[in-house]
Amino acid sequence: MVTSQRLGPGDPQRIGDHLLSGRLGEGGQGVVYDAYDPDGRRVAIKLLHADADRGRIAREIAAATRVSSFCTARVLHADLDVPRPYIVSEFIDGPSLRRAVGDSGPLEEDRLRRLAIAVATAMTAIHGAGVVHRDLKPDNVLLGPDGPRVIDFGIARTAEMSLTSTGLIVGTPTYMAPEVLAGERAGPPADVFAFGAIVLYAATGHDPFRADTLGAVMHRVLSSQPDLSPLPPDVRPLVAAALAKDPADRPAARELLLALLGQDSPEAGALAAAALRAAASPSLGRLAEEVFVGLTPAEQEVVPQIFLRLVSADGRESRGAGRAEIDGSPESERVLAAFAGAGLVRVSDEVVTLERPGLLRAWPRLREWSDAELPGLPVRQRVSDAARLWESGGRKDGDLLQGTPLDEAMEWAATGRRHITLNHLETAFLRAASSLRHRRIRGRRLVTAALAVLLAVSLVAVVVAEQRRVTVAAQGERIAAQLDEAVARRLAAQADALRRADPLTAMRLSAAAHAAAPVAESRAALQSSLAQREASVVPVPRSATHYTLSADGTTLLGAGTGVITLWDAGTGRELRSIRAPGLVATGVAQGATRERAAIDTAEGLRLWDLKTGRRLPGVYGDAGSWAAISPDGADLLSFDGSALVVRDIERGEELMRLPGGQAWGRSAGGGRYVTTSGEGAVRLWDLRTGRSLRAPAPPEGTGSVGAALSADGRTLVLERADTLVFWDVGSGRRLGETSVPRGGHLLFAPDGRTLAVLHLGGVVLVGVPGVVTLLDYPTDEQPRAESVRFSPDGRAVRFVDGADSVVTLSVPEWSGAGAAQGGALSPDGTRTAVQTAFGTRRRVEVRDVRTGRAVATLAVPPTPPAPEAGAGSLGLVFSPDGGTLAVTPDSEPVAHLFDTASGRRLGELRWKGKYASRIAFGADGRSLAVAASTMSDQPFVELWDVASRKPGTRLPGAGTTALALAPHPDGTRLAQGGLAGVALTPLRGGAAATLDGAGDVRAVSFAPAGDLLAVGDAAGRVQLWEVATRRPRGPAIAAHPGGVDLAAFSPDGALLVTSGGGRVALWDVATGGQLGRPAAGVERAVTGVAFPDGGRTLRTVTADGTVADRPLDPGRAAGAVCSRAAGGPSPQEWARHIPELAYRPACP
Repeated sequence: MVTSQRLGPGDPQRIGDHLLSGRLGEGGQGVVYDAYDPDGRRVAIKLLHADADRGRIAREIAAATRVSSFCTARVLHADLDVPRPYIVSEFIDGPSLRRAVGDSGPLEEDRLRRLAIAVATAMTAIHGAGVVHRDLKPDNVLLGPDGPRVIDFGIARTAEMSLTSTGLIVGTPTYMAPEVLAGERAGPPADVFAFGAIVLYAATGHDPFRADTLGAVMHRVLSSQPDLSPLPPDVRPLVAAALAKDPADRPAARELLLALLGQDSPEAGALAAAALRAAASPSLGRLAEEVFVGLTPAEQEVVPQIFLRLVSADGRESRGAGRAEIDGSPESERVLAAFAGAGLVRVSDEVVTLERPGLLRAWPRLREWSDAELPGLPVRQRVSDAARLWESGGRKDGDLLQGTPLDEAMEWAATGRRHITLNHLETAFLRAASSLRHRRIRGRRLVTAALAVLLAVSLVAVVVAEQRRVTVAAQGERIAAQLDEAVARRLAAQADALRRADPLTAMRLSAAAHAAAPVAESRAALQSSLAQREASVVPVPRSATHYTLSADGTTLLGAGTGVITLWDAGTGRELRSIRAPGLVATGVAQGATRERAAIDTAEGLRLWDLKTGRRLPGVYGDAGSWAAISPDGADLLSFDGSALVVRDIERGEELMRLPGGQAWGRSAGGGRYVTTSGEGAVRLWDLRTGRSLRAPAPPEGTGSVGAALSADGRTLVLERADTLVFWDVGSGRRLGETSVPRGGHLLFAPDGRTLAVLHLGGVVLVGVPGVVTLLDYPTDEQPRAESVRFSPDGRAVRFVDGADSVVTLSVPEWSGAGAAQGGALSPDGTRTAVQTAFGTRRRVEVRDVRTGRAVATLAVPPTPPAPEAGAGSLGLVFSPDGGTLAVTPDSEPVAHLFDTASGRRLGELRWKGKYASRIAFGADGRSLAVAASTMSDQPFVELWDVASRKPGTRLPGAGTTALALAPHPDGTRLAQGGLAGVALTPLRGGAAATLDGAGDVRAVSFAPAGDLLAVGDAAGRVQLWEVATRRPRGPAIAAHPGGVDLAAFSPDGALLVTSGGGRVALWDVATGGQLGRPAAGVERAVTGVAFPDGGRTLRTVTADGTVADRPLDPGRAAGAVCSRAAGGPSPQEWARHIPELAYRPACP
């Protein structure tokens, strides 16, 4: 259930861009609401009174932002210039200390110590930021899922703030220090006094200085000593010192933390206190998803039809829908009952409303449905309102839509709907309006029709009959084609809306859209299906309480009370259910296989043979502690006290015991076992002998270290402070390192070539040994810890996301050449060039794309006079025929020319000045343009004759050094792009022309006909310009966070491909729009593109030399999508999604 209270009649639905879900509390300053932002993130909003002191609010924000976020609720946004100011902060999912103690009683000793550490940690961070809280109390300590947090800096003070009036009491008297009650300024010792009172409250359940009147409270604070006997002996003297009447006698917050923890690091304190956490309440989105998953397919089909009627016309708020608006089918009634039972909708005899408006943003499915329908929501509302007016007025013709409103309504009903189904009244209304239009047209044409009849009589009857037959047939074909196109567009939009929530259905609907009609939208949907990384999203069934993915990622195993169930992780199909009388599962150990599983119970671990369904004898390990089945499925690793015990599963025999039970990270593989501590120590064992092995040093820094071993035990990765370091276990050699956005759970693919990093915001895939980040995939909610698994072939990775769905991602292909970079592709796409060696012996390999083998190795001369100066990377550019490769070092003004077939060096082009920023061959391959600058930093472009290797014309630069070059197809001009914009420079004399409005350009490319120039800038925007007029064609569209690196047209000029920011985008040149959506997440940069097969295929290469093909021909693209989705919609799925058309096979 959702923990916040429902909104009341006077509460708003939204504040700013945030939709409210409920009330979290109310105080003297205002009301705190549970809310969701436009991206579905849960937040807390404090809506203050209109007469609130805005200066004080600004001080609260300033104080909160100065304190480390790990112990407070981070301020995300505030608006103080509206009639009722508000503050948006991070949502802490947990009760206050006062509520927790009130509900469950005083804390036991261990939890009390952790609370003391948590509050001391927060005080240390607060005071370290130069802030005094001044209102610490049990109500302002929240027990979140990751440990306690201190909130409400409403009366906090920083060192720069002025004093309040002497004698003014600001705060909560029962937790205020004596000196504050006496009228003195509150300093850090006042917070320390509150700390002592909070810890004593947590131990007793009573406010330590409570009394009936304010005067009595003040007297007790100033003169009485509370009873400290309920406190543990080691905490009692610290609380006594904190409650000293004289502030000079109280310890500092850092001294308290040192005494409690043995060190005064707030980060260490946060880690130690993290165990004092509250169970997270389910978010609205998760609650709605649980209800949705529990429905039958027929009931799930009507859910979007119901909920989209509860969305306002602008999509920003919820609205009430009359019962007559909603189909009264049995499926609809069951859906309403299910969601009403979960407290998500309110159903009466007259109207259906959302109980919590925040659901519009909290539930990803509803968010996607709403976003897909957004353009048509106003039309839907007009049709619905007009239909009800028509019905209530007796269905008069005068109440029907006419003219443009009718045209808009009919177009929306035919092609604009994605998930909304017209109800009976709306269908009758639109039919009546359409019929009225046709009747009026017939009346106006009465005279003309009469003359036509007379003329027809005069014609030969046979001719007339034949003409009528042909006309009717043509009209029928045209109407059928229009219907097919409308359905194709609807299916394409529906597929796009389902990409993240149900990617398998999205791919199949894309194939069905193409089968319905080859319109631009269906072609775009096919390209989106090929680009998407999601292969499937399967909601976790609710028949079990604890889940794990099998070691090979193919099976989802669930255990509950009296039953163990196995499902196919990719489809959700149940594979087997095993009755287990007496089983009450409390967890499932990692590493389960299709044959064996270890189930955690209150007594310890119990083993099951999943083939026979029988339980193996014995109970092992400590209940609730970490346990795993070894990668080969033969051994069980579990903890017994402080020792790791390795047992043979088949015989139940203990093989060995290893020390070091309390470990931060642990991993097993290839007969080896590694553990890491919170302080960073790394220990390595041989599980065959029990012998301790030499372990490598952890990455530099402080804090905990994560670890993982490859399946064969040969490679070890250690992670600290977002840095990954890879080691060869046998030799102790350091293999490489990289940085990841966030550290987390680590897992190698079965072949050891890929590493998955599952973190709080998603999953990162890294190519081993760590020089290539293959994919950074974000998730809406935090994935389940340690849930990531690879498929046996390593081509897919699975994890359980925060909404309890099994997400399957396709692993990007990569060459495995970690040291390679450069990644150039010949224009015909048959060869690649990759730099494979660095330093004094730089080498470039030219490879045959079809075979992957090197056809030539190019030895690049070192940079004189110091060979080590040439250790940088090389620029690689093929000539138009692919026969010559130009190689430019990043530290020398020279271009080396090589024959790509033999590897023979043809010579060099050397100029005066600095190294080349960009080079480009002319359209005929006979010239090479070199962009560089003089030693005095004056930019220029020099044209060289490739055959004679002699310089020709030196052109002026475009204000700054060119970062992009493109020769015109007719060889008359050159486009230069850079910080100053774009210059079109004639090659045979004349002034350069500029494109007004273009700036900070990083990529330029001419269309094959030379009439258009594609421009990409550092802001990631792509724009087409008409060369003749130098005017933009359409707006600049942002598509690449981080900037555009590359642009290229297809041979026929119909398509444009751009790359940058880890994304590849396809563009329809005729419309200027994107052809499909880029994949979610960030992948490797594409460094070269080509269009083999006459433009029917897009071929890309990345810096490491990995080549990938994507079919552009719609027929081949449909075949690739069908292959990936294992077929198109079945006849049953077709009937459910496409009732307008008879079934037809969607896949070739």
